[in-house]
Amino acid sequence: MLAFYSRFSRQYDGWATGLNPKVAARLVDFTAPDPSAHVLDIGTGTGLVAHEILGRASADGLVIGIDISEAMLAVARSKGVPAHSRFMVMDGHELVFRKGMFDLVTLGQSLSYLIDPEEGLKETLRVLKPGGRVALSLQSRELITEAQELFFKSLGPLAQEHFINLPRHAESHARLANKPVLKLMLERAGFVDVQMTQLVTGGRGQTPREWTDLMAGLGPLPFTLMSVLGPRHRQAFEAYLVDVMTDLGDEAFRYHFNFLIATATKPA
Repeated sequence: MLAFYSRFSRQYDGWATGLNPKVAARLVDFTAPDPSAHVLDIGTGTGLVAHEILGRASADGLVIGIDISEAMLAVARSKGVPAHSRFMVMDGHELVFRKGMFDLVTLGQSLSYLIDPEEGLKETLRVLKPGGRVALSLQSRELITEAQELFFKSLGPLAQEHFINLPRHAESHARLANKPVLKLMLERAGFVDVQMTQLVTGGRGQTPREWTDLMAGLGPLPFTLMSVLGPRHRQAFEAYLVDVMTDLGDEAFRYHFNFLIATATKPA
């Protein structure tokens, strides 16, 4: 996980023509935090959500971004660290902050990367003030295309062929971006008033290399595999994709990126 974020940190904001900043902005728009709110951004990464909130915060506001990747935090800090903000290394499972310290806790595409998402939500609830909110964005596979299905199904055999052990999360993590599943998880953690929306975008890769670059940015598993294959093996894999996508016609190399965005409230 750390290797993925260390190597991808400089590409993260520009991946897929700036899709990650768009998701961060949509999350903050949907949440509409008070300018004076005290905010904790868990899994802040390059600080997309934190800086989006800082751009709307007053002098009374406070934004703290935490992450386990120093490389991602270095990018976040390079964008500026105003007096009312901090970026620090910390595990989302074990927050050092006191009970009821924050008005808002955000997890921009980070909940599914926690080893124990339920424990992470319990910690989130603990550090929120009564009436405080959590805001999350998660990438969903519910609307992926046939071409994306084909790509993901190819990763396992490709890894076995080259004796590569890929990093994997529990299968349950992939279901977090399902509306009923996320709502139930938030309610079990103690939250109420769950509100949700979605951001969906898509397109078509113009070349096999553009396609595999896009798919590699989806997480540690495809990124690791595309990174370690080497030029010759990657070209062979891309040639294989061209062949197997022939039957898809106009749907070949088409993709959808679907993000579930949600807020929930700690009871007063």
